[in-house]
Amino acid sequence: MKVQPRTLSGFMELLPQQQVMMERVMETMRSTYALYGFTPLDTPIIESSEVLLAKGGGETEKQIYRFTKGDSDLSLRFQVDNVATWARNGRSWDPEATRMGGIPVKTPSTYTMSIFLNL
Repeated sequence: MKVQPRTLSGFMELLPQQQVMMERVMETMRSTYALYGFTPLDTPIIESSEVLLAKGGGETEKQIYRFTKGDSDLSLRFQVDNVATWARNGRSWDPEATRMGGIPVKTPSTYTMSIFLNL
């Protein structure tokens, strides 16, 4: 049986010309955000499935790429938010949490990321 190469659903492949255009767009976005005081934020593409499914459940579970590694139940990021990052790093309205090294919620930040959605 001959295998037909294809890009999986939820993933994107950019060939050189497309990648150059994407890099220009991303650099324009980054420099514009920086001009207005926003700082970059990067988040992991793999999260604990428990964290990603905490609020979504049913429909969300059908849309994620989920796998196990050892005893860990993991999923590829499928949403464009940074709630898990905020929770891990103490981003809070609480001034005490901020003094303790957390990320203050009023800190303007921007992030660009890959997301993986199994449709």
